[in-house]
Parts: sequence; C-alpha cells; structure tokens
Amino acid sequence: MKHIETIEEAIKEFNKINIHKKPRIASTNYPNNVIFKCGCSLGAHRVNDPLNFIIGMQFPVKFVMRCENEYITFFKVKGFFKQTVETYWTCSRKIGLEALNKMGV
Repeated sequence: MKHIETIEEAIKEFNKINIHKKPRIASTNYPNNVIFKCGCSLGAHRVNDPLNFIIGMQFPVKFVMRCENEYITFFKVKGFFKQTVETYWTCSRKIGLEALNKMGV
C-alpha cells in the first residue's frame, strides 16, 4: 500500500483512476472478515463498517473510501465466494479532498 504525502501525488493517483459517485445500488454488504488496510492509527477497517463513507467507486468493485479517522483509501474487493481486499493507496482526508478540489471533482 502506498502512503500519499502530497496534494500533487494525490492528484496523480486520482488521475490514474476513473472514479464515479456512489450509485444507489452500490453495496458494501461483505462479510465482517473483508478488511481493507488504511493509513490511519487503526491500520485497517471492515469494508462493511457503517462509519466508513464511500467517496467514489471505480466499477465494479473498487472503492475510494473515507474512514472514521479521516483517511481516504483506494482499494479493490476481489473474489466471488471468498472475498479479499487489495489496498492500492491511502492519504489523509485533507490531502485527498484538496486534490479533488484542485481537479474540480
């Protein structure tokens, strides 16, 4: 997992992905053991945790999510019968939101 430290780096990473607003049918209804790594002090969260907020998605199962500790993480849920998570990057909420604002998103 990559830790993003600057707004410019965040812009570069956001430009690599084509995120969309969360559609109504988007679901995080995964088992409790489906966990993504995060840069916050907790280090990981359940994908289905209601305290997480979906900022956007890259279809079909890649999420840009903000955790309860104000970190933004981009990850992919893999698998059909047994799900695992691949975490790509994480950054503070401040860096992530400033990058999105500069991009006009």
